[in-house]
Amino acid sequence: MSLKNMNLEVSKYALECVERVIKNENDYNDYNKPNPKSVDKKSYKTLVKKMSTLIQKNGFINTIVFLMSKANEKNYKNGEKIVRNNDELKKIHSKQHYNLILQDILNWHKENPKIELELQNLSENYDFNTKKVQEYIKFLYDLNSQEYRLITKEMMTLFGWIKRFADAMIESEDKTSENNGGD
Repeated sequence: MSLKNMNLEVSKYALECVERVIKNENDYNDYNKPNPKSVDKKSYKTLVKKMSTLIQKNGFINTIVFLMSKANEKNYKNGEKIVRNNDELKKIHSKQHYNLILQDILNWHKENPKIELELQNLSENYDFNTKKVQEYIKFLYDLNSQEYRLITKEMMTLFGWIKRFADAMIESEDKTSENNGGD
């Protein structure tokens, strides 16, 4: 695959990622409860803007472990999801952007394998507290340094595109406040 085609594939997937964030929030009708499938758009935008830097400074594996720890922070007890009331649901909702980014990473590698990946058993909607992310991390540990650099560079490119689309498509709080009272 040529570099031009690869860039088009990455940008297409990045656009789909950002569109999914916007679509999930707009499709939910019960305004009294957070949408369990939706993601806080501003939190998502903030995190994707940091992803390339996180990967560059900490390494790709450490970044995945960070995302996994944040996604599962205080939402689980003995591997079971805890949802007691609306406040618990709001806490889970506030962490969904970490889950979604993990899902984006794994789905990208599942759909666009550059290396012989053993990710065929990944489903699109599995819970990220399961062993799937751990299996992916173990897979990354087994790569040689050239393959690991290739995947790291690919992820930095992907998040560069996601960042561009998120900047363009998700309103920031500054723009929202200007539109509401900035006359």
